[in-house]
Amino acid sequence: MPRPNIIVTFSDDQRNDTIAAHGNRQIVTPTLDRLAARGTSYLRAQHGGSTHGAVCAPSRAQLHTGRHLFATSDGLTALEQPITNARKADRTKPHATLGQLLGESGYDTFAVGKWHNGTDSLIRSFHAGERIMLGGMSSHFCVNTNRLQAGSGKLEPSRYNEGHSTEQFTSAAEAFLRTRSADDEKPFFLYVAYTAPHDPRETHWRFRKLYEPKSMDLPAGFMPQHPFSLDARERDEYLAEFPRQPDESRMHEADYYAMITHLDEGIGRIHAALEQTGQLENTIVVHTADHGIALGRHGLMGKQNLYDHSIRIPLIVAGPGFERGVNDDRLCHQHDLFPTLLERAGVPEVSSDFVDLQSASRRESIGSAYGTTMRTIRDARLKLIEYRLKAGPVTQLFDTESDPAEINDLSSSSKHQRDLARLRAALKDRLKSMNDPFEL
Repeated sequence: MPRPNIIVTFSDDQRNDTIAAHGNRQIVTPTLDRLAARGTSYLRAQHGGSTHGAVCAPSRAQLHTGRHLFATSDGLTALEQPITNARKADRTKPHATLGQLLGESGYDTFAVGKWHNGTDSLIRSFHAGERIMLGGMSSHFCVNTNRLQAGSGKLEPSRYNEGHSTEQFTSAAEAFLRTRSADDEKPFFLYVAYTAPHDPRETHWRFRKLYEPKSMDLPAGFMPQHPFSLDARERDEYLAEFPRQPDESRMHEADYYAMITHLDEGIGRIHAALEQTGQLENTIVVHTADHGIALGRHGLMGKQNLYDHSIRIPLIVAGPGFERGVNDDRLCHQHDLFPTLLERAGVPEVSSDFVDLQSASRRESIGSAYGTTMRTIRDARLKLIEYRLKAGPVTQLFDTESDPAEINDLSSSSKHQRDLARLRAALKDRLKSMNDPFEL
């Protein structure tokens, strides 16, 4: 059987609860619903952490290198020693990337959309690309992009093109797919990184009119303010009034959902082009994201925290070798795609800090990090968050099964002291294994 093609669509700021097929009764996502119906949904996927407010860059770095947060820099190189929270890059030691390894093994590799991990790593990861946005964010109706001409190893500015970022990136991906056919000898790897639904939350009226703010549910876990100070406030926190207002939170949620429905339509066009060119059956199709976002939950607006609304993301994989219509509840990272896709592509075994999504051996716990102040670890049911703040240490413990919105802190409950000690020990082991400088 020929090696499978691979398509990864990647969104920016998309929470794990924003797909209708996974139980969201308000959002419209027919494309992702169909993908879930013909693939496996990893419902407990989360990102591996960030040491700064632009969570997207280290999250993507971990995906593309298969290395954990304290092993890779935002530019996809090794870190200087000794390891610090600053994660300073050792530019003399670039990591082999997902696209690079696939390209070296005979794949035609093509990039579209947001690349927030440096020009050098982009050029060594892909043979070519169109509508590549270097940087973190921009207006969706005025996005500056670049072109990576095949074989040149050089970036040049794209010709200006009107239209929303979602449409520009979708059109570039469609055009690439229409140069391909089921008879091509070389398989391809197409990476499409959308900037939606990241703010500014701009989209067309036909999507916005689907979501009337007054009819939106108030987010589970909405609070006027966070129960304690998290020290520095990132830019995201200034996108809404202090204290948070229910109507304003509903408005942000409506705009956010509208952008996701627009995104869903774009992904649908890519899937349609794949099917129309006869390549669907031999293509592994993935959709995931870099991180989620709060939008009023816990009194927060951004993703610079370790609550589930900010660290858990969608992860759906369909195609050869993946079960259809399955919800898999294993603890995993979207970064597990690195060894998973390389294995399916027949690339010789490559070292990685992550594990195959179809491994028979399942993790007992999984963790994440934020900045110098927050670390978390969870098992199948309980989740520990440890804070080291200016005002002193804070501990939270949540039962994520009975309290998915993470409202009821159990850390002071006498019934849970043994659980607390167990998770703290597991977190301590995790910090040591990652050379994480956080002090527990």
